[in-house]
Amino acid sequence: MNHNLYLLWIPNKGWGTFDEGTSPDLHNVFPEYIYRKYTVSAKDEKKVFHKLRSVQQELNSKGVVPTEERQNEIFPELSDLLSD
Repeated sequence: MNHNLYLLWIPNKGWGTFDEGTSPDLHNVFPEYIYRKYTVSAKDEKKVFHKLRSVQQELNSKGVVPTEERQNEIFPELSDLLSD
């Protein structure tokens, strides 16, 4: 069974990491360039969630604000999150 995890920038609040149960409604609310959805297996969910939390903390500490042009620079690839 697969699970969805999200790295999301919320205006005036900063970056957050969410799972399916905690994520806000992304449809028709947030433009696609301010979040990424990562679909992972149940076995990898905890590891990827912790790595996303680290990315979240780094983005917040650097004050990174997403833009459409920079989205590919900001969000990590799933393969990087799955690597040890």
